[in-house]
Amino acid sequence: MDNIPDYTELHAMHEARQERMLRRVPKCDICGERILGDFFFNINNVYYCEDCINDYKVDTEDYMEG
Repeated sequence: MDNIPDYTELHAMHEARQERMLRRVPKCDICGERILGDFFFNINNVYYCEDCINDYKVDTEDYMEG
């Protein structure tokens, strides 16, 4: 039974695996945070998270009024 890792080892292995996965996730080019949502925006190889891209959203009705 010496080959069974204890909880501390399992936790360290899990953390290392999570960190490797996180490094593959793109960062938003505006806020610099890892994009962990279900999707992101890739415009000409520039990555945006949903929160940052929404800062640029404009209602077209603003342009249609008188």
